Amino acid sequence: MNPKDLVTDKLVDICRPLQTIFVIGYTKTGKYTIAKELSERLNREMFVSDEFQERYREKALDQLEMEIEHCYYAGKNVIFEGILGFRLLRRLAQKGYINPDLIIKTNCSEQTIRYFYNKEEPNKNINRVLGFNNGLDKVWNDYIEIVSLQQNKPKFLTLNTSVI
Repeated sequence: MNPKDLVTDKLVDICRPLQTIFVIGYTKTGKYTIAKELSERLNREMFVSDEFQERYREKALDQLEMEIEHCYYAGKNVIFEGILGFRLLRRLAQKGYINPDLIIKTNCSEQTIRYFYNKEEPNKNINRVLGFNNGLDKVWNDYIEIVSLQQNKPKFLTLNTSVI
């Protein structure tokens, strides 16, 4: 299954009126493909957290926060994609001033993640990757706990991208 196929006309219609959309998930789960397809179909700018990490290194989260703040207050419709989105969401929730309209979270089986790592990055230490994913789960749970206490909650959508 191609994650691009999960971007249906119905999903595009749901996203059309929304200003700020986050697409998050573990690596190799199709989030970039989903975000790119949404971006193209909605004719929206897309911010890719990996590009911010390459460009700004340890300041990437700060730069992403500045971008979302600028876009939010300018009324600009955007999509943010990437694993750094977990930490950015938690930070924004802790500050309590910006919540996205929609968070699309990819859900993928460990077998699928292992398959794509073995295929695309065979020298990668998969146990380290899975440990990193556990860290992302902790950040996500922190975010959910914070946002559950707030009145302005985002909408959530989970897309299963497992192929195995």
